[in-house]
Amino acid sequence: MPYEAPGYIGRFAYADGWRIIDLMKYDDELDMVQLARYASSMNSRARKLRILGTLTATSLRDRIFESSGKCEWCHTNLLRKEFELDHIENLANGGSNTASNIVVSCPDCNRRKSARNVVSFALETLARTGIETPLIKRVLARHDVRGGVQLSLFGDDEAETAGRPLFTASDTENDDPPPDEVPPYRW
Repeated sequence: MPYEAPGYIGRFAYADGWRIIDLMKYDDELDMVQLARYASSMNSRARKLRILGTLTATSLRDRIFESSGKCEWCHTNLLRKEFELDHIENLANGGSNTASNIVVSCPDCNRRKSARNVVSFALETLARTGIETPLIKRVLARHDVRGGVQLSLFGDDEAETAGRPLFTASDTENDDPPPDEVPPYRW
């Protein structure tokens, strides 16, 4: 997992030292030479960790186009914006170096995920964005985890009330006094 060096665009720190990798922008045409450099860098890192799988420029290009120009974590539009390629399951945690384990990510999501547990990050992203992307569904299903978005306790979210007022006249019409008897509670 790379960490950008302060003040150096396109220079990343890896466990084996600093390497310069050009930042890519999502567009209809991708630079295959740049993709070949990305693939080579990812393959080199996987070999050092003795992880199976080999990526090619073509497999990376196909993954990029499969993302439809959106970050696969948060669904941010990446058209003509910088994006990064990352392993869904980190290589250090036993993830494979194959196209099916590669995600197209906005730089923000890639930094947030870093070397974290993928399920923890998927749940955090779901809570942060409220969007259960196909990638988040896939990650949670693979690890047999159910995720969801917590609704507002007071029902004041616009989506929850669907534009209706929170209280209507019918809510206060039947103001019967509370019963004298307190219902039993079991703890």
